[in-house]
This record gives sequence, C-alpha cells and structure tokens, in this order.
Amino acid sequence: KQKTAYEITYGDWSSDVCSSDLPGTFSQYPNILYKSENLDSIYQDSQYRVVIHNNESGKDIVASTEIADKVLVAQPLPGSSINFYQNPYPVSWYPSADCKLYGLVFRFHYSEYEVANPSNSSSKYLDWNLGTFVQQASGTNQLFYVPIYSTQFYVWLQSQLDPKPGYERTAGAIDIILSSGNKDLYNFYNVNNNTITLSQTAPTYSNVYGGLGIVCSRNRKILAGMELNGQSRDSLNNGSITGDLGFK
Repeated sequence: KQKTAYEITYGDWSSDVCSSDLPGTFSQYPNILYKSENLDSIYQDSQYRVVIHNNESGKDIVASTEIADKVLVAQPLPGSSINFYQNPYPVSWYPSADCKLYGLVFRFHYSEYEVANPSNSSSKYLDWNLGTFVQQASGTNQLFYVPIYSTQFYVWLQSQLDPKPGYERTAGAIDIILSSGNKDLYNFYNVNNNTITLSQTAPTYSNVYGGLGIVCSRNRKILAGMELNGQSRDSLNNGSITGDLGFK
C-alpha cells in the first residue's frame, strides 16, 4: 500500500536551514530541511511517496520508497552486561525482509571532571563504528554475526583519547546501535562503492523521477544502557592499554 508522505509545493512551504552542528553528514549550504506537520507516524510494510510540485515550471518531482522494517537482534540480550573477555563478545541479528544494508555502532558514554574542581565536569560519548554489512543471501534466515575480541575495544578507545592531566574519567553505559537500510539505500551504497577503472565514469544512482537524488528509509534498533561487567571495567581502569587514560 502506498501513502503520500509529503506533498511539497515549491515556494509554498516554509523551510528551515539545517544548522551545521547537527549530528551526521550534511551539505553546508544551502541545506534546506522540510518537515511535515501532518505526518504523526511512519507505518511499516508501507510505501511512501514524496511529491514536489514546482509552481514555476508546473512540473512534479516524484519519488517513492518502502519503509525499512524492524531487525531482530539475537545477541546480546537487552539489559545484559557487556563482557569483552567472553572472547569473543558476540553481536548477531537476523535481517528484515526488505533491508540489505546494515551498520553497527557501539556508543561509549563517559564523563570527565577536574580533580581540583569536580563541579567542572562534562558528559561525552564516542562512536565505535564496527562496519557496514551487506546481506548476500535472500530471505531472513541469514544470521549476521560480529565477534568482538577481548582487546579490540580498548585498542580503539586508546586511539580516540589522550591522557588528560588534572582530570579523571568515569565510564558510563554503552549503546549498541544497529541501523538497517532499505533496498533503495542499498542500491545507492552499492553503486557508489563499486570499483571503477580510470576509463570509466562513476555511475549515478537516483530513484527520483524528474530530478536527481535518493529517497530511502532506514531503521535503528538501539540496545541502550548496556553496562560493562566488572572484569571489563577493571581492564578499562587499570589495564595496560587504557590504564593511563584516567578512568576510575
């Protein structure tokens, strides 16, 4: 079933310019963000259509896409602790029927505070990108499995932080973020990551009729607030790899 998600009439909609400090990768200028005030929720198992009408030319720009369905995470279980010494620590999931592209991120939360003035503190996070994964087989029986071995996390963290004299750090929770992209996003990714020779021209993928661009859908499954277990936290605070980073 198809729903018309947006009917944008060029020149009629008020628009906002996206701030360059928003998270994510955005063009700097012009970067126009259109928002629908009438779309309360997105329905899965549906196709959404975007229609942009240009009053000056009288032409329509049209695109449609399927909504990315939910992903079933097999491991870890929500609310369980993270044990990097399980060796490997497993993350696995079953793909959804309409998604072929997946991305896995560990978001590590931590805080810093000045030892001489503990009220001078700040909360921060770092994103550990564990890769992009493409579904090779059809159907939803293929299990994606990402093993994380004991020192990987600490080696990554040591590459992201430097010792900070006069400050101490406290580890917070880890959010496991699994993003899935529908077939339109997969096609865009596939075209732009193909190897081309010097004699070839890079291809352009667009699913917009009457224009150039991509309308697609992605879904995010977040296992929030996963805590390090005692052994993993002790290695963070006192281990040979991250022991000089000031975690207490």
